Amino acid sequence: MSDSDGPQPAPGFYPDPAGLYAARYWDGTRWTEQVDGPPTAATGVPGSPFGPAPPLPPQKKTWTDKSAGEKFGTVVIWGLFIGMILAVVAVGTCFAIIAAGSR
Repeated sequence: MSDSDGPQPAPGFYPDPAGLYAARYWDGTRWTEQVDGPPTAATGVPGSPFGPAPPLPPQKKTWTDKSAGEKFGTVVIWGLFIGMILAVVAVGTCFAIIAAGSR
């Protein structure tokens, strides 16, 4: 179907010649703006200079999205890390007290 002279098909919905929609209405003489179905995934939104939108990247889990096991593991790791720092500070303080007392 085209806009040229000659016998034309009956008015109705036909596959969209531009491929933007599932179907477009042919009024008997020309293609209209009336379409059927959403924009196709391959072309994105008609008139968009950027084409289809890329898929969204996976979202990082937040604290509220984590399971109880994941939260427990996080708390244990942080507890061990802070415990080691406190142990180093305590040992250093003990050595400083011993060194100050022996003078």
